[in-house]
Amino acid sequence: MSYNRGRDSCASKFDLDTYEYLSFYFVYVLEANMKESVFQKRLIKKLKSMFPGCIIMKTDPNYIQGIPDLLILFGNRWAALECKKSKKAHHQPNQDYYIKLMNRMSFASFISPENEREVLDEIQRALQPKRQARVSKSKSTKLVALRFRKAS
Repeated sequence: MSYNRGRDSCASKFDLDTYEYLSFYFVYVLEANMKESVFQKRLIKKLKSMFPGCIIMKTDPNYIQGIPDLLILFGNRWAALECKKSKKAHHQPNQDYYIKLMNRMSFASFISPENEREVLDEIQRALQPKRQARVSKSKSTKLVALRFRKAS
């Protein structure tokens, strides 16, 4: 009987180690080897939740070679993203050119699972509406009074 008890506790420990290993494997190894299309699909869901009401268009790679994969339209702003399955993935001809060109116009970047968080933070800053300076009501009243005095 004591043999079985020791074996059961050993099996429980093995199961926990196996679970931890498999968790690590699925989170890190499989995500690193994720197909670009799977990454892109997951990214689109994140973008739609970050920017409610945005329009996300997939571009046609056969129309202009090198144009980024995704165009995100939000309010009067836009961003373009070229999805890569990893940071080290091969860039097609003209992709670097169009990313630089479109980034000068608005915002464009390569995005992969390794730099996803940083790029999403940058997109959030780029797509935020520019706020006009606000003047408190008391200061605004004083400004109106000054203008009125100057006019009289």
